[in-house]
Amino acid sequence: MNISLRPMVLGDWDFYRSLYMSPETMKFIAQPLTEAVCKKYFDYYFSERYLASKNKLFLIVATSESKEEIKAGIIQYSFKPKCKFSAEMGIMLSSGLTGHGVGKKANHLLFKKASEVDGLQLIYARIHVNNVHAHKLYRQLNFRQLKSQQKNSTNSDLWLADRSVFAA
Repeated sequence: MNISLRPMVLGDWDFYRSLYMSPETMKFIAQPLTEAVCKKYFDYYFSERYLASKNKLFLIVATSESKEEIKAGIIQYSFKPKCKFSAEMGIMLSSGLTGHGVGKKANHLLFKKASEVDGLQLIYARIHVNNVHAHKLYRQLNFRQLKSQQKNSTNSDLWLADRSVFAA
């Protein structure tokens, strides 16, 4: 199975909406979004102000068996303003695609992009404590689990990879 990453475009609205409004996809992230909230976030991503900030990159994860693209998920990484040495990343895949290597391949492609960012030294992810597929994936990607945050509102663990992992 071929995996590719490409920038999200306005034509990806239906796919974006299908992921962010899906209880199955969102179960380890947050409550599914309403269509109105989903549209607000999507539109904001394409606003001039947001695009000028260059603090976040959304990419469509696509698979292809032939020439036809099949949208599989969204992967993103974001910088905090004025802090370009670390980035947070996240991935969400369409229901049924976890455990088939799509996330691992997509993350390796994202690592390649991240390794080209000057000064980027750390990538981190917050993963829900019950998301066993994601925990397994990030272990395979050589992330280190730093701490469990089960008592906070996000109920997530913090995972970290330094440049030696993502630039390898």
